[in-house]
Amino acid sequence: MKKVCLINGSPKGLYSNSYFLLQKVEEKLTTYNKYVIHVVQYNSHGVEMFKNMNCADIIIIAFPLYVYCVPGLLMQFLEDYYEYNNRMALTNKKTRVYIIVNCAFLDPNICNEAIRVLQNFCIRTQLEFRFAVSVGSGGILDTVKKIKVLDNLLINIYLSIEEIIMDIENGTETVANNQYITPNSTKLLEESNSKAKWLKVALKNGLTEKELYKKPYENV
Repeated sequence: MKKVCLINGSPKGLYSNSYFLLQKVEEKLTTYNKYVIHVVQYNSHGVEMFKNMNCADIIIIAFPLYVYCVPGLLMQFLEDYYEYNNRMALTNKKTRVYIIVNCAFLDPNICNEAIRVLQNFCIRTQLEFRFAVSVGSGGILDTVKKIKVLDNLLINIYLSIEEIIMDIENGTETVANNQYITPNSTKLLEESNSKAKWLKVALKNGLTEKELYKKPYENV
């Protein structure tokens, strides 16, 4: 039976959107042995984590975008894993790696630099990078976790997770493209949220919603 190592690279651990997405992946991997790593627990379980990574046929790393790149905690973990392999003179078997990165920005392409860092990590550690799923407007995940009826907003994300599962099960060797996803109706929600913030500020300063639409410099 193939082994899958799921790595949650978020400093928020169990309460993170990264772990939420990993759980969605885990639900689909019913016929695999699974081992979950929370990088926030790294200091006390480091060697055990690295051993499980080296036994895995599949590694899936999920993390949030921090300052346009990989969170420092995850970066340190990956660097130490690389050093561990060097010290042990280990040669990794052909382990396939998938990335799920989420950001608060509407445009998921902003995650490209973080994805490139993980690609380089795979090259250094002789792992096979397959593809990344980049999720924009990741803040919507917090809302969906609290209000389950909004789960349909995440259909695009779930379809990309299915692509990961299919690639794992088919063992495809052809080059796969990264996927860039935003939740359904995100633009509408972002616009509504922005309007709500402006309205709150206006009311606080004694203005009405109608006054927000005034055009004082327009010729009458």
